[in-house]
Amino acid sequence: MGKLNPTKILRGIYRRINQRAQDAVFADYALIRGIPQHLDMINLGSTPARFALDYADSGVRGFNLAVCPQTLEYDYRMLKNYHSYLDDNGPRVAVLVVCPFSLLKDRYRADDGPLSLDRRYYLILHHAMINGYDEAVYQRLSRKAPLLLASKANLRTALRRPLQRKLAVAANTLTGEGMRASAEAYLAGWRREFGLDDLTTGTMSATAAAAVEANVALIGEMKRFCAERDITLTAVVPPLSQTLRTMIPAAFIEKNLYEPLRRTGLTVFDFADDRELAADDRFVDALCLNATGRRQFTRRLTHTLKQHNILR
Repeated sequence: MGKLNPTKILRGIYRRINQRAQDAVFADYALIRGIPQHLDMINLGSTPARFALDYADSGVRGFNLAVCPQTLEYDYRMLKNYHSYLDDNGPRVAVLVVCPFSLLKDRYRADDGPLSLDRRYYLILHHAMINGYDEAVYQRLSRKAPLLLASKANLRTALRRPLQRKLAVAANTLTGEGMRASAEAYLAGWRREFGLDDLTTGTMSATAAAAVEANVALIGEMKRFCAERDITLTAVVPPLSQTLRTMIPAAFIEKNLYEPLRRTGLTVFDFADDRELAADDRFVDALCLNATGRRQFTRRLTHTLKQHNILR
């Protein structure tokens, strides 16, 4: 029996600790790093998409590549980075999950705070795909993750694993007033972020209006990328909770989501107003489906794609 190598053992222990720390600090990385090969479909998107789809019991080999939060710019980069996980002999489907506000942002900038640093991508994308990439930051994030937990605040947050805990919730524990408060909080945040004065008039900042046009052009690029690789790209509008849906005027959604999507020529499957899926008890809050609603919606979506011969 060979001698034990203490240095090798310590390095192995540190690698395991570092991996656990990375999973705790970077919730999206923890969910994405285990992506399997030979997939039938992948989906892209932001926070609503992360909570919209779970392929575990769908009968389809799918994987959720949503990041919280994510612009279409990074949807495209995630597609470029991970499309090779689609099976060469499979249906090869990519689903772009979009919501009423998805097209109003083209990039997070300095006035958006830490989100503009894009560090949530350092462990899941090639550095050439990351805006403002900093190698020194990458080395710190990838090799010294336990140090990020040094403060009590960081440790407390990491141990709570808020994203994973929220994903595990199977029911809605909010009252009617709680759902309304949740919806109002989301809407207040979107008004600030996108410069929306009044949803009923659809008035928005010039920056948001320009973002819509940039994202329409970007979807065109995504379509060409997919066509060249025999990938079927579709768009899906997931269910909106009844509480949230009643607070967003139909004219606003038409102007800022449906009309721009029509200009892209992309096939769109719309579940926003599905009565069964949009019931408040399918949500963990006003925006995000709970585990029960997520599984139900995934089964409905995959069945719909099979009916249209996109999946088989």
